[in-house]
Amino acid sequence: MPGPVLEKRTFPRVAMDAEGLLVYRDELYRARLENISLAGALVTLEGAEPAMSPGERCSLALYREDNNTSLRFMTRLVHLGYGMACVRFVNLDQDTRLRLRSLIAHQLPRERSLPPRRSHFG
Repeated sequence: MPGPVLEKRTFPRVAMDAEGLLVYRDELYRARLENISLAGALVTLEGAEPAMSPGERCSLALYREDNNTSLRFMTRLVHLGYGMACVRFVNLDQDTRLRLRSLIAHQLPRERSLPPRRSHFG
């Protein structure tokens, strides 16, 4: 019987409840966050999918009503299909990176941790 699959991701993903908007070419698409990491996010899109190809830029805004948190990201599409979009964050500013890091750290089990902070942001 095979052993457990080991997580090989550099940035752990955490499930998180948030509403959002994916913006592509001035069109808005309602989104629901499925999971997030320091590198990107997976969202479920409501309604029609944008006519995007991997590598194209878009933006993602996420809102959590339970603590009035909102974050905005410039992103690049990694994968789109089955009503879901996987995006990679690009050009995160220091404040956004620190807020995201704190938000994720509070969702991780104690035995898991985030990779050490880098001295530069980007």
